[in-house]
Amino acid sequence: MGVCRMVGYLLGWMVFLIIGECTEGALAAPGIVFVQIPASAEPAGRPYFVPSDRYVDGCRIAALLPDRSDLAILTPEFVSAKDPAVSFDGETILFAGKKSKDDSWSLWRMDRDGSNKRLLPTGLRDCVSPLYVGALFHLNDPAPADRIVFVSADHGWRNENGLGSAYSLYVCDMDGGNAQRITFNLNSDFDPEVLPNGRVAYTSWKNDGSPNTPLGRLSLLEISNDGTDQLLFYGGGEPPLFKEMARFSPSGRVYFIESNRNSWLGGGDLACVSLRRPLHTHEVLAAAGDGFYHSPCPLSGDHGEQLLYVSHRANSLDSSYAIYRFGDLLQPIASEPGWHCIDAQFLAPHARVKGRATVVDEKRTVGVFYCLNAYASDRPELRDIKPGAIKRLRVIEGLPFVEGLPGYPLCDFSEKDADDFSIPSLSLQRILGDIPIEADGSFHIQVPARTPIAFQALDENGMAFISQRSWTWVMPRESRGCTGCHEDLELSPPNRLADAVIKPAVELLLPPARRRTVDFKHDIAPIVEAKCSTASCHSSGGAPPNLDVRQLVERGGDSYSQAYIALLSAIDDRKDEYYVKPGSARESPLIWHLFGKRMETNSSEAIKYSPLPKLMPTEKPLEELERRLFVEWTDMGAAWDSRTYSQEYAKTQNEKLEGGEMW
Repeated sequence: MGVCRMVGYLLGWMVFLIIGECTEGALAAPGIVFVQIPASAEPAGRPYFVPSDRYVDGCRIAALLPDRSDLAILTPEFVSAKDPAVSFDGETILFAGKKSKDDSWSLWRMDRDGSNKRLLPTGLRDCVSPLYVGALFHLNDPAPADRIVFVSADHGWRNENGLGSAYSLYVCDMDGGNAQRITFNLNSDFDPEVLPNGRVAYTSWKNDGSPNTPLGRLSLLEISNDGTDQLLFYGGGEPPLFKEMARFSPSGRVYFIESNRNSWLGGGDLACVSLRRPLHTHEVLAAAGDGFYHSPCPLSGDHGEQLLYVSHRANSLDSSYAIYRFGDLLQPIASEPGWHCIDAQFLAPHARVKGRATVVDEKRTVGVFYCLNAYASDRPELRDIKPGAIKRLRVIEGLPFVEGLPGYPLCDFSEKDADDFSIPSLSLQRILGDIPIEADGSFHIQVPARTPIAFQALDENGMAFISQRSWTWVMPRESRGCTGCHEDLELSPPNRLADAVIKPAVELLLPPARRRTVDFKHDIAPIVEAKCSTASCHSSGGAPPNLDVRQLVERGGDSYSQAYIALLSAIDDRKDEYYVKPGSARESPLIWHLFGKRMETNSSEAIKYSPLPKLMPTEKPLEELERRLFVEWTDMGAAWDSRTYSQEYAKTQNEKLEGGEMW
C-alpha cells in the first residue's frame, strides 16, 4: 500500500555518494559498541532458524573506547545482553538484557561506558531490539514526546509455521511507559532502523505460500512510529529470499544483508540501495563468496568522508564473525576466538531524526482503506487485465497462531509422504467481506483496526486475479490509501476524484464470531459427497481420483479424508500435476472442471495439467453458491479445517472486547 514516496525523499536527499577508500586520517574512527555471542550457543539439530533462535544466553555487549586500549565488557552482570542502540547525542545506549537465566528479555539503558544501568519497565515480556526514534505528537500537544521503538513477542502469537514466537514492533515512552504494538504481521517483524524522516525500516517475514519457499521471504518494510502508513522499502519478491539488517548512512544509502541461505544469525552478501529510490537502486557491494557478511555499520564525516564497518566470517564450521573496516578483511577491528562479534554501533553523535505527527486515536476501534484504481499494478497477473474485468474485492483476515488454542494446522517441513501430500502452507483465513469494485477500479472500506488484512481482486466468477500475500492493517482512525494493487510505489496518482472516495466507506465490521471461514471438512466435503463421490463417479473403485470423504487417512498424526488427500496430492502417474493449487482458484484444474474450461492466467508458476478440462460433475451440476464455495476455499489456501480454530480464536477476541482490552 502506498502513494508516491519520492517527493519526501527528494526534499531530504539530493546527493548520492559512492563509498570509496578513505584517505588516512580523513575520518577518525570513534569508539564502537558491539555484541559478542558465544559460537557454542548455536542451536543444535535445527534445519531451519527463526529470529527468536538468535536470543541465546551468554551474549554480552562490549566496547572499544577511544580512551582505553583494552576491550571493555559493558554488561558483566547480565546472563545475556544484546541489541545496543546509541542515542543521538552519543552518550547513552539502549539494549536488551536478562539479569538471570529465568528472566524474560527486557529493555535497559546505560551510559556509554556501561555505568548507570536502568531498567525500562514496559510491562511486557520478551522485549528486544530497542531503538531511539523521532518524537511523536498530536496537533494539540504542547510538545512532541520522544519515543523508543522495540520488538516484543508479548502478544503470544507464533509464526505461521509454528516455528518460534512471532515478534512485532512496539513503541513506548523514554521511560518504558505507554507501550503499544504497531505491527500486526502473522510472522515476525524485527530488527528496526530509523530513517532521517522519522520513519522506521524493519525486516519483515512473509509467507507467500509457495512450495518452493516453505519458509517464505524476508523483506525490508517501513512504517511511521505510530504504526500507520506501512510501505515496502525494498525486497518485494525478487531474489535472493532473505533481506535483513538494514542500516542507514547519512550519505543517503541504506546498507543491508541479503542471502538465499537460512542461517542462525543471518549473513550473506553486503548490498545497498539509495534512500531516494530504494526500489530501483539495488547494488551488491560485496558478494559473500567464501564467507558471509553481517550487520553493516556506516558513519559519515562532516565533509562527506565515509567509514563502513561490517562483520565477516569464513565459510567454515570453526570460524566466527569479526568486525572489519569494509574493504580490508586482513586486519580485524574486533575479534575473539570462540565469539561472534557483530552488530557494531559507532559511539558518536548523529543527527536527530524528524518527529512524526499522528492521527491515531486510541478511543477508536476501526480504520479505513481506500484504493484509487485497482488496475494500476506492476504485477504480471494484472498487466493485461482490461478495465471492468475486476468485479469485486474479497477482504481477508489472517488468523494468528496462538499457543494453546486447538485446531491450527502446522506445516510439516520433513520429507513428504510417498503420495506427495503436504498440508497447505498458507495461514488460516476468514472473510471480512466481499464488495463490488467501482467502475474506475476504486474501493473504500472501513475495517477493524490492528487486524491482519489482505485483499483479493476478483473476476466475474469470483476467482482472484491477484492475491496479496503479505499482511497489512490500519491503526485506529487511520485512513490508509494506495494508488493501485501492488502498484509501482513511485507512481503518482492521476489528478481526479475516485468514485469510491466520494461515497461513505463500506463497513466490514462483523464481530469476530460472525466472520466466515471456508474449509474442506465443513464446507466442501458435503458437496463432494452429494455430487462427486457417487457410485457412478469418483467413489472407491470408480473413476479417479477417489473422492471418498468418509474414508479417513492418517498423515503426520492427523486424520484427513481420502478426498482431501487426493485433491492436494500429485496425480497418480502424473507426479508433477495436481488438481488444486492452494491460494489460486484460477490456476487449479479442479476449478477448471467445475467451470468446464481452462482459466487464463499470466502467472509464471502456472500449474501443469495435461487433459482438456470437462465440465464436472455431469450428473448433478453444482449450483452457483456451491461453485463459489470451491473457489473461495481454493483462493483462501485450501484448508482442511479452519472453522474449529476460528471459533476458538473468536472466543478470545470476544473476551477481550467484553473486557475492554481488544485494542
